[in-house]
Amino acid sequence: FDVLGSHFKLLLEQKGLSQKDLAKSIGKSETSVSLIMKNRTQPRRETIKAIADFFAVKPEVILLLSIDKDDLPENTKERYEFLWPYVEKSVLDLFLNKDDSKKVSEL
Repeated sequence: FDVLGSHFKLLLEQKGLSQKDLAKSIGKSETSVSLIMKNRTQPRRETIKAIADFFAVKPEVILLLSIDKDDLPENTKERYEFLWPYVEKSVLDLFLNKDDSKKVSEL
């Protein structure tokens, strides 16, 4: 979950929304959302579901974005480092970036 907040922040920026908008929509305080965005706290399952609903995707997409190299066995880390940038960009573009004029350009 160490990267999840960064993805949420990027997506909010792309959509022209604020952390306040997200907090209001999911029924959390701005402080709670800020801590998630800074990767200082891990969102609970129900919060992930609410955030997924906010971005109109399944929670599994959000969980896929939360995979971190440190969560994987040693023998798979090299493959992860090679493949992950492509997978990450594809997931963001396909599931979360509904506006084709605002493609994710830096990951």
